[in-house]
Amino acid sequence: MNIALLASYAAPYPGNFISSVRLLNEKVKAKGGKIVFVFPQEVKERGWISQFKDEKVYFLPYAPYSFSTIKALRKIFKDEKIDVIYSHFSGWDISSRIAAPFTRNVWHCRMNVRTETVLKKLKYFIKYRIIGANRTFSIGVSPAVGKKLTAVAGRKKACTICDGIDFSRLHIRENYAEEKKRVLILGWQPQVKGFDTACDAFESGVNGLTLSVSCQQATKDYIAARFKETPPWLETIEPTDNVASLYDNTDIFLSASITEGFAAAIAEALYSGLPCVISDIEGTDWAWEMKNVFVFKTGDANSLAAALKKCRETAMTFENAEYNRKILLEKYSLDSWAEKVMNVLGI
Repeated sequence: MNIALLASYAAPYPGNFISSVRLLNEKVKAKGGKIVFVFPQEVKERGWISQFKDEKVYFLPYAPYSFSTIKALRKIFKDEKIDVIYSHFSGWDISSRIAAPFTRNVWHCRMNVRTETVLKKLKYFIKYRIIGANRTFSIGVSPAVGKKLTAVAGRKKACTICDGIDFSRLHIRENYAEEKKRVLILGWQPQVKGFDTACDAFESGVNGLTLSVSCQQATKDYIAARFKETPPWLETIEPTDNVASLYDNTDIFLSASITEGFAAAIAEALYSGLPCVISDIEGTDWAWEMKNVFVFKTGDANSLAAALKKCRETAMTFENAEYNRKILLEKYSLDSWAEKVMNVLGI
């Protein structure tokens, strides 16, 4: 079986996604199949692309829905005799469907499906019931996303496969802080990741804690616009692919996002032995069964402050951390993810 894996992924670091598709590639080759990869043009400049030096890789300008993209994809599918097209993220999924209307498509939806307005409902109806009506199957990255995909695409045309986590990148801590002092939040886009709500909470009365934000330029700009001087409770750290170092140097992980597909960072933090304070959104509900997870009302600074207080007062024990790791290894390993994806692809 020849598979074209399309991924509009150009992040500076490989993360769990590249680890996942590399393992999938090895498993497919072991079964006698082949994966051809298609990435955006800018991926040529990413250091992690060297991990695909022995694979067939195409690079295309990221211009979803354009005629040039559809034409280029059609040529790739024909030249490589593709049997299944497997798309990650949005953009190239619809383009690949148009480029190869009679080839089986699998769309891996990595973001939450928003259907709260008539316009959005119409958008998804067109995508899944018209464009994706023929030989198309969808995968959601969390129970919440899978449930919504089933509603918009049809009960027999969607399923849930939670993301796999590369646990080999992480450390298991041996000692658990009696006094929690540092809170880590990942600040990609400040409003999306809830960094604004975290700042509101810390300004309004969270005492004795430092908010440590791993941030890109958008969050740095937000901090500069909001504060004349960086407050004493806030520190910024540069993004890094060494995620273990982030979790090793904090006491609490905070996920304050207003929307998520599958919040992989929560799984990483729990595996590392951290207590987590998380917003009550779809996309984090899979973590509510874990020990030392404290849920607050999304966007509510007072609720967040209360959850942080409760987290500080509740000890994280070795037994609780081991309980969490057992569930994570059973449900969210890379191997489990790859096997489930292969089943959907029909390998």
